[in-house]
Amino acid sequence: MIRIRLDPYEVTVTAGCGKVSSASEFPGACDRIDRALAQRQDDEIVVTTPALWSWFDQYRGVPKVTFQKVDPCKVLSDYLGIDVDHIPRELKADPSLVVTRALLDLARNRPHGVNGITWLYSTLCGGPIWAGNLDSDSDLTELVRQLISHNTWSEQTVEGRIRRSRADQWLSVSPYRAILKWLLDGDSAKRAESLLLGAVLRRYPQEVRLRALQFEGRWAELSQLMHVDEALAHILIDSVAPFSLPAGAAREVRSYLTSVLEGQSIAGVLSCITGCLRDEAEVVHAFVDDRRATIDESWAAPLDVMSELFGRCGAFADLSSLVSRLRPRPAPSKLTESSAWGEVRRWLLEEYFPYYEWSVAANSVERTSSAVSQFEDWVLKNYFALTKTEAFAPFFLRQALSKAVESGPAVVIVVDGLSWGFCSEMGIRLAQCGISSPPPMPTITTLPSETSTAKPSLIRGQLPGQIVYDDQPSYGVLLSESMGLDPNEIAMASTPEKTLEDLIRPKKQAYLYLYNNLDELVHKSLSPEKRRQLISSTLDDLCQEVAEARKLFLIRHGVAPTFIVCSDHGFTELPKPTKVTCQPECGEALLSHCRVLRTNCLPELVGEGLATVSRDMLGGGNVLYIISRGYTCVGSRPRGATHGGLTPQEIIVPVWALGDEDVTYRDVEIALVGEVRRGRPENVVELRIANPNATSVRVQDVKLTRATISRHLPVDVPPNGEAVVQTVIDATGLVAASLALEGYVAVGFAGNTKMTPITRTIQTTGAAVSDLLFEQEFDE
Repeated sequence: MIRIRLDPYEVTVTAGCGKVSSASEFPGACDRIDRALAQRQDDEIVVTTPALWSWFDQYRGVPKVTFQKVDPCKVLSDYLGIDVDHIPRELKADPSLVVTRALLDLARNRPHGVNGITWLYSTLCGGPIWAGNLDSDSDLTELVRQLISHNTWSEQTVEGRIRRSRADQWLSVSPYRAILKWLLDGDSAKRAESLLLGAVLRRYPQEVRLRALQFEGRWAELSQLMHVDEALAHILIDSVAPFSLPAGAAREVRSYLTSVLEGQSIAGVLSCITGCLRDEAEVVHAFVDDRRATIDESWAAPLDVMSELFGRCGAFADLSSLVSRLRPRPAPSKLTESSAWGEVRRWLLEEYFPYYEWSVAANSVERTSSAVSQFEDWVLKNYFALTKTEAFAPFFLRQALSKAVESGPAVVIVVDGLSWGFCSEMGIRLAQCGISSPPPMPTITTLPSETSTAKPSLIRGQLPGQIVYDDQPSYGVLLSESMGLDPNEIAMASTPEKTLEDLIRPKKQAYLYLYNNLDELVHKSLSPEKRRQLISSTLDDLCQEVAEARKLFLIRHGVAPTFIVCSDHGFTELPKPTKVTCQPECGEALLSHCRVLRTNCLPELVGEGLATVSRDMLGGGNVLYIISRGYTCVGSRPRGATHGGLTPQEIIVPVWALGDEDVTYRDVEIALVGEVRRGRPENVVELRIANPNATSVRVQDVKLTRATISRHLPVDVPPNGEAVVQTVIDATGLVAASLALEGYVAVGFAGNTKMTPITRTIQTTGAAVSDLLFEQEFDE
């Protein structure tokens, strides 16, 4: 038997069969067929190019030769594990226009747990809503979003005809049939925009809504929809945020919000703002920005509400972060000179730094002056003793690096100017890049906290006075001497000349990467808020660079290196006004950053707001320093932020040994809690999502049959924490004693989306059960 298979998808190509994909292969195939016929042998020829199919017509009717044309819909149904009857009839009518080898490969490799029918409609039509009966608010909202973004009803394509057919079916089964009929009877894209616009403005006073919707005839259009307010309540505006209002509507909203806020009442607008509108974000941002210095405890509750509202939309993350940091924090407790390092460390992390971050956000850095003074007194008294302990950054780094090099290559990244206040953000970013990250260790940098002194001390593992050379050596030499390594076994690079990827190309025992991009931002004339945004963005880039370098290192060299991130100094924002003192008379002196005076002799009196760094504190040497205390500047005020002084934000720096393993994701755990009553359209149950991972995850989307998710998404779930998503189950027409719910939870983790299938059965109550069940209960 000779089988000639007409298969453009190559699903029947097996080892040993003849394959014909070009004209040049046709003569050989004919010879093979003739030889098999003559020798009465079985053979198989697969013709993968449709243009060549008719070339084999000469064998039609020949005994022992059969033709088989591969049915693309049958192949697709086999790959998806569904019956051919479930393939849309519009696709069956002309499958070759849609079913390609690429589509079949996608179908065969679809995500685990995703239903085949749902996957097919999602791929062909642009979302899983097309596989169902459009029976949830989230489905209706997704349809509105699609209608706005493009013309879903074009029948020029197979996909368009499938969408049209599904929409016709919805008109008979969907609980939103009245809204759907209104949407589909006119200009669907414009009507969808009007529906969304009405939903966005729904919480505003009636007169504001009417004025805003009168532009472009929006209100006249919406008024055609019966029970319009009820219809608007079904649109989940968070799902389509951020939303930009048309110019006329935007003017009305801005005018109303501004007039309410002019009465000094932030609480007055919280009942109507959605957190989804750019106009809302801009007006609220300007109001809060103008009143930063006046924020006190009375703002706590409104700020919490604003943080939640604007935190729902990623586009307004900066505003959400700002209002969160503006929330008042209690003043730090009193610190004494005799306090132990462990006590001071707790004071810094739990009390001082949260208070300082709030003070910076509220443009009131001066309120930290008392706490800063207490800390500086403690440092000046205890510094020399601390340099011999793990509290001292050079000491701690040397120990961490020695341990790392024992087990394999180590990469030291010195982030010039990285303050402790950015560590938590950086930890989150590293986890999002897939890097396991134990907590960083807070340490005290070398005094004075300026690069030329602190960075060599950090890398060499010694005090400045102990580092004595005829000529200033490179940082690579300092590291090799500190570690006792051959200088040829150390590679060094710095920004902007080289990237981290360039550094790790050769195989070495240790690598030193000097990341200077941050310090450049410290000294620019920027507002504290703008500086924070730019530093956060820069740290984003660094975390991505570290993640890529880890992967490349393993590929190139076959081992996983240890990455150690550290800093030579932090920085401080200066209050307005700043105290400026005259430069002391002390012979030849060099002033740095308006905070540090380098000299060869010390005056008898240094003046208020200044302190001396003795030779003992420096470990010897001939260079002496006079440094600023608090927020005092010498000679003039610098144009940007500064460092070199004694404040916690300048001298407390991280040393951070990153994990050598990628973050391993564990599926979130799902539980449904509540009661569903048969026949009741609204049954509130709790969907509990537990996060078993050591880092936070973001629940991006939840889909569940018969369910409407009432909590705004996305929502972050903390490590080993739980989020409760209120869910409304529609049990209309339900007669069974139990209800099977299927769907999925989409979770953002380490820059990827993880899908967790939901398959749960929940018991129902009530009288509307099947006859058999009723008889069983009656007999009992």
